[in-house]
This record gives sequence, structure tokens and C-alpha cells, in this order.
Amino acid sequence: MDFFNRYQFEAAKVNFDEACKKLESENLREIAELFSRIVDVYDSWDKFNNLYKKKPIKTAFYNILNDIENSDNLKRYFEQEHPDFLKQIKNNHKFLELKVSRKGMIELDNVKYYLPDLLNNAYRRIEEGKYDDAVARLYRTIELIAQLGLTDEGLIKSEVLMQNKEFKIDLNIIDKLDDDEIKSFVYQLREYENALRYGKSHIGIGSDQSYRLLSKCDIDYACDYLKDKKLKTNVGSRNGSILAHGLNPIDKKKANKLYSQVLSYAKRAFPDLVKYMDMSEFPKFE
Repeated sequence: MDFFNRYQFEAAKVNFDEACKKLESENLREIAELFSRIVDVYDSWDKFNNLYKKKPIKTAFYNILNDIENSDNLKRYFEQEHPDFLKQIKNNHKFLELKVSRKGMIELDNVKYYLPDLLNNAYRRIEEGKYDDAVARLYRTIELIAQLGLTDEGLIKSEVLMQNKEFKIDLNIIDKLDDDEIKSFVYQLREYENALRYGKSHIGIGSDQSYRLLSKCDIDYACDYLKDKKLKTNVGSRNGSILAHGLNPIDKKKANKLYSQVLSYAKRAFPDLVKYMDMSEFPKFE
């Protein structure tokens, strides 16, 4: 259980599996076997997998909750020993029902739930002391905030997002806009010139370009981001880290500072963010 609380899922599973082999009590073995499944599912979720054993991961949560409900032993054990843990599993299942579609594919209505999930994942890395990993995730979060903003503005090609899980600007939509400033911005991009050359109907753009495009749409947080020197300084520390372009390690102070800054922008992009971060937070044993 201590391994699970520290997100050492593989080590936790080894211990629960060993317990299953040694326990003589049927009731205790049933509990240990369920814990082994729980650990495995959370390990998969922590690695951003929408599918678990070829089925949407939310199905695995449903099966776990169903097995607890239908076993007097499991139900009594969780209600007496770990009621908060069980409650959070239920919250996690509700969240995954929102985030993961029936077939585990991307849909426009559920893509925003990747934001609270990614922020929670970054914070877990901070808790583990893996600050470089955390900052790499936070850097991705910054980009995702802009991509979700462009999706809300209707500028992302939905077919590419759903089929390839990539955010691409839909040039057909840009061509139909009445806003000359937005069209002029896109038409001057090098990516647009390449798209014309190769007959493509969509382009991918970087994080800063995404925020600049959003600023043309009069999105306040995008305009503020472009002027935020303190955030850019902390993002620069990521570029010099061992997981980016340099050899410098990230310390806890920088990781926590960047997390706080990114969280602030994420809340502005997704007003209900904290609610869904709470819903998708991993449970812990007391």
C-alpha cells in the first residue's frame, strides 16, 4: 500500500501478487487479488493509456467497482477499512467516463479532460521527486492549453484530432473566416507555405504560434501569456534540462513554481479545472 501511495505501481503489484500466493485465507486472498488489479489499472492510467487490455480503461474501473459491490467480503472490507479510497475510485470512474469514449477514441467533447489529467500527472512526478519529468509534462500542458483554446475557437481539424490524436489548424476553416487579421497571420506562416506546396488542408503549429493565433481571437489568457516574462524564464529552465536540450537538472523549487504558473493559466482556459482535477486525483491508502 505504501508503494501504491508513492506511485511505485510495479513494486506494489509484485507485493500483492506474492501475497496472493502465500495467503491461506480465502477472504484475504480475494482482497489481495483485487488490489493487484487496482494497482495494474492505475499504473496503466498513469502512463496515459486510454485502453487497458484492449478495452477502454473505464471498463476496468467499472469491473473493479462491480466486483466490490457483488462481494460481501470486499464490500465490507472497503467500507470498514478504506471508505475514502473506495469513494475516490468511484470519482475516478466518473472522470474516465467523461474523458474516454466508448471505444477509447478521442472525441471533441472529451478532449478538454486531458488537461486536468495531465496536470495531476505532473504533480505526481513532483511528489516523487522526478522534477525533470514533471517540468516536461508542464511544458506539454502549456501547449495543450493553447490547443484546447484553438479547438474551442473551431480552428482545429476535428477529423485529424479524432483519428490521429493530433491538433492541426484546419485551413479550410481559416479560408472561410471574415477576420482578415487571423487569416493574414496564418497565411504568413512557413507551415502554411509548405501546406500549399504539398496540397495539404491542415498544418501543425508550435506553442508560441498557437498563443499568438489565440491572441488574434482576443483570448485574454493568450495575450497575457505572450507578455509573461516570469513564466517564459521558468519555461527556459526546461529547455536547459537533461530531458530537453541541455544537461541541467531541475530542482523542486523551479518545478513547483512552474506548476503554480501553469495551473493559473489552465484555470483560465478551463474554469471547472479544479473540480475535475479533484475527480481524477489518484486515491491513497491511509
